[in-house]
This record gives sequence, C-alpha cells and structure tokens, in this order.
Amino acid sequence: MLFRSFSGVGWVNGAPGHRFEATVSDRGEPGRGHDTFALTVWAPNGQLVLSTTGVLRDGNIQSLR
Repeated sequence: MLFRSFSGVGWVNGAPGHRFEATVSDRGEPGRGHDTFALTVWAPNGQLVLSTTGVLRDGNIQSLR
C-alpha cells in the first residue's frame, strides 16, 4: 500500500487564495474498488469549504516510482 499527498493554492468560484490538500492511496491491484482519494479545501480565512473521501469505483491510482 502506498500513500501520496499533494497540496497547493487555487481558486474557488473565481476567488483566489483557497488552499487544498489531496491524498491518494494505491492499495494494490486491481485498483477498482480498493484505491482511495481524499480532498480537503480551505478558504483564505481558514474556514473549511470541502472535505470528501471515497473509494474509486472505476479506474486505478498507480504510483510510479
């Protein structure tokens, strides 16, 4: 199992300065029904805008080393 995270700053509805963090996990083959994805977004003032997680229904997260 392998986890990866990345983060950055972007726009939400045309407003700049929102921070985000995405985390993905490659939980082996086949990826469908096993791999996960999480996304969290904060407004410039630190207020939580979105937090969601899920298991991929289709597709496959692959970690390329």
